[in-house]
Amino acid sequence: MKLFLFSLLIVLTASTTQAQIELFKDSKTGKFGFTDENGDWVIQPQFEEGEDFFDYNFTFVKKGGKWGLINRKGETVLPFEYGKPGYPQYDDNLIPVVKNKKHGLVNKNTGTESIACVYNQKLVFQENFYWTDTMLLLAIKENKAGLIDVSGKVIINFLYDTFEREPFTAIETVLKSGVILTTQNKKSGIIDNQGNVLVPFQYDQVRVREYPDTLLFDIASKKKFGIYSALDKKELAPTVYDEKIYFEDNGYAVVSRKKKYGVIDRTGKEVVPCTRTMATALEEMDKLPSNNN
Repeated sequence: MKLFLFSLLIVLTASTTQAQIELFKDSKTGKFGFTDENGDWVIQPQFEEGEDFFDYNFTFVKKGGKWGLINRKGETVLPFEYGKPGYPQYDDNLIPVVKNKKHGLVNKNTGTESIACVYNQKLVFQENFYWTDTMLLLAIKENKAGLIDVSGKVIINFLYDTFEREPFTAIETVLKSGVILTTQNKKSGIIDNQGNVLVPFQYDQVRVREYPDTLLFDIASKKKFGIYSALDKKELAPTVYDEKIYFEDNGYAVVSRKKKYGVIDRTGKEVVPCTRTMATALEEMDKLPSNNN
C-alpha cells in the first residue's frame, strides 16, 4: 500500500510540475495571453503575438513590435528587442534570432542567448565535419567566414572568404582528422580542424590527393599544376606542369611542360628532363630503379 501511494505521489507531482498553459487571444482586447486548463488567465493578455510553451519553461512573445522571452510566470527573461524568432535547424532547443540586424541563437531550454547576436548572417549548422561530435556552425562576422560551436566558442577564426555558398568544405582523409578546403582573398588553401594552415593561400585551386599521398596536395596556378607537401611545408613540384601529376607504383610520374615530357620522382626532382616525347619519357621511366619511399 505504501509503495502504491508513493508511486501515485510521483505521478501527481510530475503532472503538476509542468502545468499545461496555452496561448489564447482575448476577444475584447485582441491581445494574447496564456490560460490554464480551466480557461483562466495565468498570464494576462498583453502580447501582440506569441508561441506556446509546449514542454519548455520559456517561450517567445511579441510586445511593442519586438519579440522577447518570458517564463511561465509571465516574467521577462530576455528583453523585447528581437525580430521574429526563426525555426530550429539541428537542435530544437536552439532558436535563430536577430537583434539590431545581427544574428545569434537563443536556447529555449535554458532561457539564455547561447550565441550572442553579433553575426552578419544567419548561423548555419555544418553536418559534414565527421571528425568531431561537436556540432559546428558557419558564422559570418565583418564579412569573413569562421566556424563556432553551439556555445559560441570560435573554432576557426574569421579569416576566410564568404562569396562561396559554402565557404568551408570538409574533406575526409586517412588522417585522424580531415582537412578543410577554403579560400582567403580569392586564393585557395587547406587548413586543419584547428585552423592551422596546411597549404598556404596562394593558389587558384587546391585538391586533396588520394591515398597514400595523405599529406600531398594538388595545386594549380594560371592553369599550371604542381604538388604541395604539407609535411615539408613547401612545393614538392612547382606549378609549371601542363597536367595534374599522377605517381605510378614505382614512385615516378610522367610530367609535361610546353608539350615536352619528362619524369619526376617523389621528391619533385626531374630525373628525366622535360625534353622528350611521351613515348620516350615512358620508356625511360620504366628503366629507372623503384623509388616508392
